[in-house]
Amino acid sequence: MAGALSTIPAVYQRYLGFNDASPTTLDQLPPEDAAKKYVEYMGGAASIPQIARADFEMGEHRWTAAALKHVIFSDPHYTVVRGRYEHIA
Repeated sequence: MAGALSTIPAVYQRYLGFNDASPTTLDQLPPEDAAKKYVEYMGGAASIPQIARADFEMGEHRWTAAALKHVIFSDPHYTVVRGRYEHIA
């Protein structure tokens, strides 16, 4: 019986994809909806460019790109952030 139980993760991955055992990744929000919530949690789109610039200058390039990506997904017309993101990426 133990052999059959050990194959359950393999069967899950085969038919449903990778499972990291985190319930937050089973049914994620679409990128646009998630980005709006991330930006809201970060204090709004207006505050993020200054924080992102400081992080970028400290060498946090990957994190800066990830944070700016959320701003772009939440508001594609926010040109200040789009220019910085395209410069980093």
